[in-house]
Amino acid sequence: VASALVTAISFTSSQILLTNKGLADADYLHAFSNQTDRVIKSMGSNNYVLTCFAAVINFVTGEISYINAGHNPPYILPGNADDRRLKRRKHLTCKPTTGGPIGLTEMGQKEFVVERQQLQVGDTVVIFTDGLIENKNEQGKALSSLRLRKLLVKDDDQSPFDRVASFYQTLMAGTSEQADDVTLVTITVKDRNKKLSAA
Repeated sequence: VASALVTAISFTSSQILLTNKGLADADYLHAFSNQTDRVIKSMGSNNYVLTCFAAVINFVTGEISYINAGHNPPYILPGNADDRRLKRRKHLTCKPTTGGPIGLTEMGQKEFVVERQQLQVGDTVVIFTDGLIENKNEQGKALSSLRLRKLLVKDDDQSPFDRVASFYQTLMAGTSEQADDVTLVTITVKDRNKKLSAA
């Protein structure tokens, strides 16, 4: 019940702020984190915290602005294997956590830093919750961060979303109960007008 309440608070905060069309991307993210933090703290207990990745994508420039409040850093998969941004790996990672969980500002938490990265045509942003990589099946096996990265960069006809979702469903087949919720979201820049597709 408590986790559902905190999630509802964050969703409501984001929806209210979206009605203010005059907010710049960074201002929106600061306002979202600060407003949500105040409401959670007003609940009167440090037991209520929220980990989240909140982002705004500029459709004109292709820039993604984000804060990461103790969440798993999303991956960015370049559409071109020869992309100059790539070095030894086949993927990029959104910059590390820019702040701890929302709701801990009274315990020394600094204001969340807004990070920015430029998306190119063909890039896919992969956002996921820890349940995806940490939930274990009846044999005690989990997807794991390493296996997730290997699945994301695998070269076949499937999309990253379909590939990971199919593997996870097979891995967890027959498991009666999962320890944590699972969310997987992929966002791909489709063309130079910065049109997006999501799964």
